[in-house]
Amino acid sequence: MRIVIADDEYLIQESLISMISELSQTWNIVGTASDGREMMELIRNEQPDLAIVDIKMPYLSGIEAIQLIRNEYPKMKWIVLTGYSEFSFAQDAIRLGASNYLLKPVDQAELALSLSDIELALLTQNDGMNVKFGSRMTDICHGLVVDDGLEDSAEQKITDFHLFVFYVDSGLEESLKSSRLSSFYKQMRERIGSRLQGHSKIRYSFIFLPSGELALITESNEPNITRLMGKVALDMEQVMQEAVIGNEFCLTMLTAQCHSYSGVKEQLDGLQRVSVMRIGYGMNRRWHLQDWVKGTDEEHLQLCKCVEKLVKHYEESSYALYINAISECRERFEKMCHDQQHRKVKSMISQYLSSTIGCRLDVKETADVWIKQLKEHGQLLLSVHIPKMQRPQDTVQQTLLFIEKSYMNEISILQIADELKVTPNYLSTIFHKKMGTTFIKYLTNIRLKKSQELLKDPHVQVQKVAEMVGYSNPRYFAKLFTDQYGCNPSDYRRTL
Repeated sequence: MRIVIADDEYLIQESLISMISELSQTWNIVGTASDGREMMELIRNEQPDLAIVDIKMPYLSGIEAIQLIRNEYPKMKWIVLTGYSEFSFAQDAIRLGASNYLLKPVDQAELALSLSDIELALLTQNDGMNVKFGSRMTDICHGLVVDDGLEDSAEQKITDFHLFVFYVDSGLEESLKSSRLSSFYKQMRERIGSRLQGHSKIRYSFIFLPSGELALITESNEPNITRLMGKVALDMEQVMQEAVIGNEFCLTMLTAQCHSYSGVKEQLDGLQRVSVMRIGYGMNRRWHLQDWVKGTDEEHLQLCKCVEKLVKHYEESSYALYINAISECRERFEKMCHDQQHRKVKSMISQYLSSTIGCRLDVKETADVWIKQLKEHGQLLLSVHIPKMQRPQDTVQQTLLFIEKSYMNEISILQIADELKVTPNYLSTIFHKKMGTTFIKYLTNIRLKKSQELLKDPHVQVQKVAEMVGYSNPRYFAKLFTDQYGCNPSDYRRTL
């Protein structure tokens, strides 16, 4: 929690600094001021979470300063300091939104109680804002809205977005892969939640992209954010390395940055386009988007896409398509084997094929040997039997039933994937293939259709309708409804 102190008595300032530093290492004094004008300038420069303000100060009193600046920072908290003779002024401060008042000389126990209450309120407030941010990011990434213009205030000016996307490559059985991914996701949330706790100017959320990849998106106007995000990336790399199982469960992190909501979608689309390059550049590490955009040639990209297609058909047990994909790879394999500069790429592709489909190819062998071994490996598909309950159509049907029963709650593809013991990536792929749309778009469509039915009852307020179909923010619900049907919920109700 970032705190500023405003008091015209130096000894009071020093006393408060000493007491706060003894109470908690997470309560940081970011500046002091001796009058109301200095306090306002300090708040605009530091954007603290809390200001401890003396009611009577020269030039501009604490009450006057709060009144002038509180609308600029509506989520900021205030504690006023007062003497017995100034009690009526303290009541004025409470009416202006101050969280508490403390009598001078300040008692450390009372100060600790006030600060603890405010910290808890800020954490609750931040959690709610992160949930809202996550919902917005999910819909933007799925193409449901663009820059929706629903920023809460000038306080939340958009400056920096940092994007982290995780790709899983594994040949483990789907249920085991799902279990590993869930454990990784849980550890990641705990580590990043701990790292970002107390940074109230940072919005962050873990979401799942349309194709099922896990992504962390952060947004902040906090100073020195790049340094902090570097620590976040290192935290995630450590969790990644702990989750990796030899060559059986591989994780790759791709990162990017931008400065707008529309830029988030553009950067994520860019990451998705080049993500296949991990096949040739290497898994189990972090890559930045610009590393690949600048250093990737078209031939290399097409080689990786060809290998990815081959693996995809194998995982789908499509023998004929798998054999066709091998034929498509032949010419590219021959070029790769003859070019000494591609020795590392060949090694990475060998590792990828071993990790995903269990086909171990010697990097010293020729393209002909690779093709022969891949074809022999494909013979396994002819003897594979997929149990009925594991067939894609059964999984999609169970997903539809889950949505129908729980659309009014906060549900995610991870929640359903865990229930069905599959990965979000697999569920996203088969859902889109079967339904012709993404999970989020389908869920949104169901919610909006249900809202149309509920709007027929004139006694149910629009805000209540939004809550009944799973939206805590009525303005955001109205935005989605308008985008879908061309009019807002209230206007739609008038046409009934």
